[in-house]
Amino acid sequence: MTHRLKLVATLAALALVSCSSAVQVTPEVTQSEMSPTPTTLVGPSATINPWSGVSSTTSTALTGPEGSIRDEMYALGYHPGTITAPVGTLVIFLVNPADKSLGSHSMAIGTKVGQVIASSTVVPLGSSAIFTVNGLPPGHYTLWCTVDDHAAEGMVGDLTIR
Repeated sequence: MTHRLKLVATLAALALVSCSSAVQVTPEVTQSEMSPTPTTLVGPSATINPWSGVSSTTSTALTGPEGSIRDEMYALGYHPGTITAPVGTLVIFLVNPADKSLGSHSMAIGTKVGQVIASSTVVPLGSSAIFTVNGLPPGHYTLWCTVDDHAAEGMVGDLTIR
């Protein structure tokens, strides 16, 4: 029995030593020495980027496709300046008329000016293009021109997706 107790005591001591060698001691760090580390949440409480599925394309065109929304860009404004569209693929026929406009324009869509979710390419004076946006969730959005400081000068509009 004593031989058996010695064996159990030896195995317990070996287990303790092997466990303690895996333990690492780290120095204490104060809050001011810590650098912020981004946290990724997984599971039901995770934050999902609602814009991750949004995509857009711009292609030069002389006419807009059937069902598209025609929007002219001139006088530092969008005409119409307020657009309402159903959920699904949003197709806007951007027209930059040579007889009304003075330069190039574009159209960006975001939650506010500067926070781009989708954006067209620049449409030169006298040209037109088809701006297609897929995956935009229902909600209210801001439209603005990304050329120079056109947005600051008032080239801003509204988009509602229902």
